[in-house]
Amino acid sequence: MTNYAADGHIKLAAAVEFMHTATLLHDDVVDESELRAGRLAARMLWGNEASVLVGDFLLGQAFKMMVEVGNSKRWKSLAAAAAVIAEGEVIAARRRQEHATTRTSTSR
Repeated sequence: MTNYAADGHIKLAAAVEFMHTATLLHDDVVDESELRAGRLAARMLWGNEASVLVGDFLLGQAFKMMVEVGNSKRWKSLAAAAAVIAEGEVIAARRRQEHATTRTSTSR
């Protein structure tokens, strides 16, 4: 896709998969999802804290692998993608909060 010719493509592909998995773990916590692809979400099995921490670990490992490849052009691109993903989640959370409804009592 990017005409990358060195031998770091496997680590870069693994880094992308780690980033993707991390976003799924984080999304399920934020969205309070019970299922992921028809199976219990990790947060339902091990809790929110473990899901977030494992997601963070995967992100750290992804960036470690990108640095090990040593191609700053490629890891800058992946780092930018991670920033866009995080920004999108913040925007989505803000929109959910803006559109949240509250229940009020009608009894007097």
